[in-house]
Amino acid sequence: MEYIRKDTINMRMAIDGHGNIYMSDPLNNHISKFAPEGDIIAQWGVRGNSEGQFAGPHGIAIDRSGNVYIADMGNRRIQKFASEGKFLASWTTYTSGGQIIYPRSIAVDDYISVYVVGTAHDPYLKRFKANGELIDQWPLIGGDPFDVAVDTSGNIYITDRSNNSVTKFKSDGTFLASWGRLDLDYKKFERSFKNSYFGKSWAKAILTTPITPFPLYPSQLSSPSYLAIDMLGYIYVVDGYSPYIKKFGPNGNCCGTFGEQGDNDGQLLNPNSIAVDRMGNFYVADGGCVHKFTSDGEFLNKCSIFSCEEADRLEG
Repeated sequence: MEYIRKDTINMRMAIDGHGNIYMSDPLNNHISKFAPEGDIIAQWGVRGNSEGQFAGPHGIAIDRSGNVYIADMGNRRIQKFASEGKFLASWTTYTSGGQIIYPRSIAVDDYISVYVVGTAHDPYLKRFKANGELIDQWPLIGGDPFDVAVDTSGNIYITDRSNNSVTKFKSDGTFLASWGRLDLDYKKFERSFKNSYFGKSWAKAILTTPITPFPLYPSQLSSPSYLAIDMLGYIYVVDGYSPYIKKFGPNGNCCGTFGEQGDNDGQLLNPNSIAVDRMGNFYVADGGCVHKFTSDGEFLNKCSIFSCEEADRLEG
């Protein structure tokens, strides 16, 4: 039985060269393609392990030719499709040592190398050719890597929720930089709240809860999840479970914080995914809509992907 969608929770998003929106749906095990206005163009996939079937599709990426790559997490493989959904290829995501990798996120560079972040006993970053041939792999020990993106120079960026950071690597896996880490002084906050009603318990809660009830410094992140990179190398990050999008330069300098809590145009409640187009605009999936902004955070428009009215009609 198909789950009737009313929101984009747990869905991943990618934008092609024509502004069409692709979304993976791990609940219904299919991929949906929408026109820029939100009208559905194509949909493919059912639950299973045959070609074109899925078991919890997560990450989604599109190459410069319009081919679509899906991290088929439950089947431990990558699947490649033409833009309209025709199956092209698939390959497994085992490590060279035979460990099973459950692929979570995926990115494609301009040279059609495919980068996959997934978990086994330890998280891994794997790099493939477009035909599935493994080029290289690197363990990502000591964190919780969530999403991956690649810039036009081939540098790799990974969000790490447990370390509250974005980490940048060269295409060969060489570490370059890391930023956003939220390092708080427990004793300092404990002293600040010791005379309050909540006292030490409140101070401890502040320091152990991803959603901090006080403003963070612009460059800091709290459990960052999704990210996307535009053609100029600017990085857009969904800052944990907050309604904020943070924009960074290629070396980690914070260039702006966008977002305001609410359900009006340009306001966000719980951003679920983020993507950029070739013009530098960025898109945020939130609730049943996709919001479109300029690179400076100016709201442009939104399209309804899943409306409550449509869901109720389908259920009836």
